[in-house]
Amino acid sequence: MCKLRMRMDSVRARLRYLSHLKLIYMKQRFWWWSIFLMNSVLPLQAVPVTFQVDMTGQVVSVEGVHMAGGFSDVNGDGVIDNNLPNWNPAGIVLSDGGNNIWSTTLDLAPGWYEYKFINGNDWSNPEFFSADVVCPQLLNGNRFISVANIDIVLPVVCWAECWACGSDCIDPQNPPLVPICLVTVDMETGKNHIVWEPIANSPVDQVVVFKETNALNVFEAIGQVDFSDVGVFEDVNSNPAIQANRYRIGLLDSCDYLYETADGIHKTIHLTVAPGLSNTVNLNWSAYEGIAFPSYKIRRGSSAQSMNEIATVASNILSYTDLNPVAGEWNYMVEIEGVSCNPNRSIVYSRSNVIDVLMQSVWMETAPAFKLSPNPVQSELHVQWLAWDKPGRFAILDVMGKEVMQGVIAEPVERISVASLPAGIYLLEVHHRKHRFQVVK
Repeated sequence: MCKLRMRMDSVRARLRYLSHLKLIYMKQRFWWWSIFLMNSVLPLQAVPVTFQVDMTGQVVSVEGVHMAGGFSDVNGDGVIDNNLPNWNPAGIVLSDGGNNIWSTTLDLAPGWYEYKFINGNDWSNPEFFSADVVCPQLLNGNRFISVANIDIVLPVVCWAECWACGSDCIDPQNPPLVPICLVTVDMETGKNHIVWEPIANSPVDQVVVFKETNALNVFEAIGQVDFSDVGVFEDVNSNPAIQANRYRIGLLDSCDYLYETADGIHKTIHLTVAPGLSNTVNLNWSAYEGIAFPSYKIRRGSSAQSMNEIATVASNILSYTDLNPVAGEWNYMVEIEGVSCNPNRSIVYSRSNVIDVLMQSVWMETAPAFKLSPNPVQSELHVQWLAWDKPGRFAILDVMGKEVMQGVIAEPVERISVASLPAGIYLLEVHHRKHRFQVVK
């Protein structure tokens, strides 16, 4: 009995499901018949569409200029929507406005159309677009247009071209050459700068700067610059102290066409510094990408604005150890010089981020509670507490954070002999307070 009841429940469920499918089917049939009746009984309202082609540079046929297209049946249902010939090279005649611009206005029902211009009245000389042309075109090399319920006047186009003849638009087959000159870290702002050389009388209206995202070879636009301006863009969101960045540029013309090249990528130099043995400094950096160059120059100085060249290494070397850091010169930078730039420009280097070895250390000096004198010192350092608390252990650290001397400060004014220390920069640490001083010989 139980099995019979379960079987009956299953049959009822199937009947309900079949009824649901039948309802859906009837609704779909009703919807399709409604669409058919609307298209058959209620004609679509036609709107005027004006087509224009500039025949400058072409020898116009004695038969004039014509246009052919799939205009008669807009939705492919077999119903004539427009009383126009279908793909007849002599069916639609254009008129010359006296300036070599030929045009015609057609009343077209809303829909989507393919078409092309014909020089003459047969298929011996139609315009044709190859597959790599960026104009709106289809597999057969046809133009196309989507017509809505508003009047349309299409812009003038040149024969077999994307835009009007003589207009300042980028030719995708022969784009202007505007490569990146270099990318560099700006010494004043600390931000990445992208530099290029503008070309006079170019169709380019804007230079668009692209930056690589956190995915390899995936770039996004981060800004654009008027082509007439100085060819420099500052990436205000860059942080050269963290990592290197890759950039490329695109070219935007007045026709709103953006030419994006996949090559021409440049990458900044990212420098890192680490302490070495015996008071040495180890430098490592990422390779510059974008051009070939012979050498890296390694610079060191007392500040980012005061750098001296201390070494030159081949462009395939990405590390260097400074064996004898000069006291007071704890800023490092790597650069390459003369990277395809106009020598008359102020920017002719690609530079890395600047690293201050002392400032990057975890033991960077805090606000002192004592004074040191003399500073610089040769043999004996005087330590004067500004607010004497209690005796405490002191430690002297070298520039790499290594402890080189220790002892106890027992008096408000203490004398410490530093005659045994080599010349250099040191930190005196007492009660977690630090003060920097220099030993000279």
